[in-house]
Amino acid sequence: MKKVHIAWEDNASTTSSSSDSVEEANLCLTANVDDTASQVSCSSLDTSEFDVQKAFLELLDESEKLNVAHKNLKKEFKQLQIKYDKALDEEVSLRNKICNLEMKESSNVEHPVECLSCKSHMLDIDILENLLKVATGNNNVELSK
Repeated sequence: MKKVHIAWEDNASTTSSSSDSVEEANLCLTANVDDTASQVSCSSLDTSEFDVQKAFLELLDESEKLNVAHKNLKKEFKQLQIKYDKALDEEVSLRNKICNLEMKESSNVEHPVECLSCKSHMLDIDILENLLKVATGNNNVELSK
């Protein structure tokens, strides 16, 4: 830790008239300095002021860029929101069409048409039921029907 002492006398007051009380003042100023980096000079003030101004301008420029990007993103968000709403409306419309088609189809079909594979499977079931009756000796076995 460094200490700086400054002392001076006010010589002008000692030469004044004798009627006035003449005081001689000695003033000692003591400052504690931790390191040399904390000492401030005019050139470092100018440099730091320049650096602060430069940093401020950089922040201002970055802020303007971010503002433009934000506006673009808001615009894009609105467009996507409109597309999303249209897609939801279209989905509801398509679901209604599907429901209407299913209702039409079910009202038009009075008797379902059996396919050939269904008939084949029904014959297989009958054969298996008959085999079960023979194997168990039970004539009352009817699983399907």
